[in-house]
Formats: sequence, structure tokens, C-alpha cells
Amino acid sequence: MHALFEEAGKFLAGRILSETDTSAQVELDTGKRVKVKAAQI
Repeated sequence: MHALFEEAGKFLAGRILSETDTSAQVELDTGKRVKVKAAQI
């Protein structure tokens, strides 16, 4: 599954690797992995 989220004023998209009730770990197209709060997705 993919996600679109806002971080530091920019919209980013990536593939969800794991997800909990409050956050998700997303891998960006560049290969970087970021932890994103559920409210930002």
C-alpha cells in the first residue's frame, strides 16, 4: 500500500512497510525510511 503525507511543508509519497494505530513506517522512492504519524497520512 502507498501513502501520501506532508512533512516540513512538502507532500511526499511512499510505500508503507509497517503500520500501527498511531504511526507508520514509510519507504520513500529514494530508499529513505521515515516514521510518519497517522494524523499526517
